[in-house]
Amino acid sequence: MTVPCTIPPDLLKSVSRSFYLSIQFLPGKMREPIAIGYLLARATDTIADSGNAPLDVRKSALNQMTALNPDIAFDSHLDQISHSGEQQLLRSLPAIFDWLDSLSPANQKAVEKVLTTIISGQIWDLDHFTGENQSTSAEELMQYTYQVAGCVGEFWTEVGFENLGDHFADYEDRDILMEHGKRFGKGLQLINIIRDLHEDLPNGRNYLPDDDISHWLEVCRDHLESGSIYVKHLRNRKAKFATTLPLYLAEATAEKLEKAGIDQIKKQKIKISRKTVFKMAIKAALFS
Repeated sequence: MTVPCTIPPDLLKSVSRSFYLSIQFLPGKMREPIAIGYLLARATDTIADSGNAPLDVRKSALNQMTALNPDIAFDSHLDQISHSGEQQLLRSLPAIFDWLDSLSPANQKAVEKVLTTIISGQIWDLDHFTGENQSTSAEELMQYTYQVAGCVGEFWTEVGFENLGDHFADYEDRDILMEHGKRFGKGLQLINIIRDLHEDLPNGRNYLPDDDISHWLEVCRDHLESGSIYVKHLRNRKAKFATTLPLYLAEATAEKLEKAGIDQIKKQKIKISRKTVFKMAIKAALFS
């Protein structure tokens, strides 16, 4: 992956945590559009979560991002962002958009499409939890998980076929992969939602319609099963590893959340250890 010299070389690693591993192991032709899509989505997530910035400023910045305008008028709020990597990410937006412009038209279109969908979910999120509204319906929850994560499964599939052709998977399986990729992404987001309850609930953000964690973890597992189906259809070993790793990490996280129970989930962040991440990476490599 050739990163433009105006973008800090460690920027992706500083903001992507475990997903950095998946991106690094992707086939070369897939890495750039996936990396650019991730960085732009991470930037919009940083903007949406910048609670010190007024709501109208955040929404305006997100709308500018939808219009692919890097001049988001957010500079005055950068110093209030505690994560140095996220600060650098927002400062690097002009260079990232230049990098986007260097992609093929098909890859650009795929990135722009997924970014627009993600931002629509983020703006819904900001609007929905304004005032005293602190809960969601099951329908709203599943729509939101599609907007911010399920669409990424579709994006991954589009980029795979666009850049690897039938080396990615059989063209006849495209519709199957689009559907299961979407469900897989929604499952990953549900894991994130349950894991982050300890932060969201005190801030008046309850994404789950009820406290039945066992039920929602079962919904997670049902969606993550689509991830297992997805990887079985892939032909490229690197793409298979990059897809399998987040699946295994999510399954391990779901198991730990189940054991912790609702009371602990509400009190603290439940996460898997670095040792478990290492084990899952080895397991994914062997599976691929």
